[in-house]
Amino acid sequence: MKKHRNKNNNVFQRSRGKIVAVAMLMLLLVFAGTITLIYVFSYRSVMKTDREMMSLYAQAYWENGMPDGETQPPEGEIVAPENGGDETQGGAAVSSFHSVAFDENGDVLALDYDTDEAISDSGLVKLAEELKNSSNTFGASGRWVYYIETNEGTTLVVLMDNTIMTGAYGRLLRYTLVFGAAAAVILFFFARWTADRIVRPLEEQDELQKQFVSDAGHELKTPLASISTNAELLESETGQNRWLSNIRYETDRMSTLVNELLNLSRAEKEDLPMEKLDFSRIVTGGVLPFEAVAYEKGVQIAQEISDGVSVNGNATQLGELISVLTDNAVSYAPENSTVKVCLRRSGKKAVLEMTNDGGPIPEDVQKHLFDRFYRADTAHTDDHHFGMGLSIAAAVVSRHHGRIGVTCENGTVTFRVQLPAVSS
Repeated sequence: MKKHRNKNNNVFQRSRGKIVAVAMLMLLLVFAGTITLIYVFSYRSVMKTDREMMSLYAQAYWENGMPDGETQPPEGEIVAPENGGDETQGGAAVSSFHSVAFDENGDVLALDYDTDEAISDSGLVKLAEELKNSSNTFGASGRWVYYIETNEGTTLVVLMDNTIMTGAYGRLLRYTLVFGAAAAVILFFFARWTADRIVRPLEEQDELQKQFVSDAGHELKTPLASISTNAELLESETGQNRWLSNIRYETDRMSTLVNELLNLSRAEKEDLPMEKLDFSRIVTGGVLPFEAVAYEKGVQIAQEISDGVSVNGNATQLGELISVLTDNAVSYAPENSTVKVCLRRSGKKAVLEMTNDGGPIPEDVQKHLFDRFYRADTAHTDDHHFGMGLSIAAAVVSRHHGRIGVTCENGTVTFRVQLPAVSS
């Protein structure tokens, strides 16, 4: 069985895209949420450990005074690494303490700093003064983590170099992004494969249904033609009677339905010839046969068709599109009203609008107007309409990579078709 897949405006392609989009969105949310939680809890844990260490340092200061030389952390809290201080243990960065003690007048009482660090004594004092004058007693400022404590008029500002911790977080972030991006690419292809596995059976069933409609339509044409011909011959021999009239009436109805099914099947195929066409002439020619029907109903057809609007398409299908929309507008237009047909070029689009005073259409009805066999108002639909016309129009528009929609404002119904326009 030959398959015809419309890759543009195709409901199955959109379904595949939605499945992939949902999967990727879920991945992004889970990934972002997980990383955020990891970083938040890790940061809080490290900062909590740093605060405890600097609090112990401050306690040692109040008990023993400022130490002489480089200050080491209290025993058991942190262990210096063998590689020179580029590791972390217990959640805290390995670093020497720095501290400045101020009296109640703001003068420096004592100073303790590691001469190997990239900060001078004056720089340390200036930084400590700025932190002392702030409202926070603990936090991070640039490369430093600080802790401030006051006891009997003496203010002690303790600092630890935060470079190692921030560097570790930076590396962790880079690794996370790299591996996260790799996982996203893998999941993207997996989501596409899964979406294809989900949608393909539905697509195949739809193709089988379309093929059945086409085959059944062709198979029914011959017996219907035979029944109609035999009824006519029998009527010529026996004369007209109600049973033969019923046979011919129902045969005509069935023939109309079969023709609409075949038109829909042809509209959904992809192997029809496409060429550059004067859409203005097609619209004018398609509306012309309905002027007599409209006149008998007391309806006028007003045309505003711009010249030279060209599209790339199939003349037969576009003619069927105009016939369907015009027939629909005239059929639903009340007496002594006007059907407006407007064609213009707007940017790169050819815009066709068919407007009639058909009364309001509820929103729930508008959603189904282009469904097969759907008839919004059976009171205005005769027995030779089966709700196939607008579905045929939608199939033709989709085949030509366009869009069709309906709007209803103040009792005025407008069917709007947009097709890609080409240069004249």
